[in-house]
Amino acid sequence: MVVSMNARLPDLSATVVHQTAVVAGGLDLSRLPRAGARIRSNLKDFVAQTIREMIFSGQLQVGTRIDQDAIANAIGVSRMPLREALIVLEAEGIVEGRARYGTYVRAVTREDVQDHYKIYGLISGIAAERAAISLTDEAIAALADLTARAKSTTDLSDLNNMNFEFHRVINGAGTSHRLKAQLVSLSPGVITSYSASLVDRHSAAWQEHETIVDALIRRDAKAASSSMLQHLEHSGDRAVEALEDIGFWAADPEAESVQSSK
Repeated sequence: MVVSMNARLPDLSATVVHQTAVVAGGLDLSRLPRAGARIRSNLKDFVAQTIREMIFSGQLQVGTRIDQDAIANAIGVSRMPLREALIVLEAEGIVEGRARYGTYVRAVTREDVQDHYKIYGLISGIAAERAAISLTDEAIAALADLTARAKSTTDLSDLNNMNFEFHRVINGAGTSHRLKAQLVSLSPGVITSYSASLVDRHSAAWQEHETIVDALIRRDAKAASSSMLQHLEHSGDRAVEALEDIGFWAADPEAESVQSSK
């Protein structure tokens, strides 16, 4: 299960959108972004993120069979990157492959979301601990400035970009290849635009960022680690609230306690 507020959506600046409706199984796929030349080298991640967005926005609901041909055609990719993306999503626990039947959307519980954030927070805490030791004074000052600027804007796109940069700097400071690989594997899925009150949640997140920066300034590795873990645990709670706001669980009342066993 991957849902994270400190990852960034794929760069869709080189994409175009279908102007003709593509409908499959009752789904209007006409507004899905199409893969442009700039992201051709990373199609698997682009497709995986597109399907995640469809799932967490409620467009693809629990138990829905994923029409691979329709989605591949709608976003302008072949079946190969789509199949690769589904393997990634199955490893994350948000879809499941059923032999001879295809791939279906799995039930995702509140606990799934919160557990992801806690796991991600534990690993990010290691990165923050190392950042407190290895980041230069200039880099920490830049994080402090970034945090101050974030408090003066309500633009979600700017906030998302600044959030990405904040965590990118910390996660990249003195991390081993193994640690970096784990951070990369946990961070792709994001919740950025599903709730009208997300700006308020960003505000709370940036207050927590201030606490992390304060620990970095003091070069307090343990405080940086614990502050990062607490921040991402709280982010998990905010992610659950954002999904509740859009009625993510309303259409599947059993999703609270039942996961598909197939």
